[in-house]
Amino acid sequence: MEWFRNFSDALTQPFVAAAVWQQMGTIILVGIPALVVLAWVLMLVIDLLGKVIRRVVSSDSTVTG
Repeated sequence: MEWFRNFSDALTQPFVAAAVWQQMGTIILVGIPALVVLAWVLMLVIDLLGKVIRRVVSSDSTVTG
């Protein structure tokens, strides 16, 4: 795991040494779109789970009803 630590340090060092405006710009350009994609994927998963649950509930009600 030492290689991973070295790799991580090499990736984060330029970010830590950068000016604050560059750090904020990076967060805005990378972080916000990543959060938007994460929210979209989460909504998709919730929608698919809702459809599956609705199918299971409707099939249970027709069997017992």
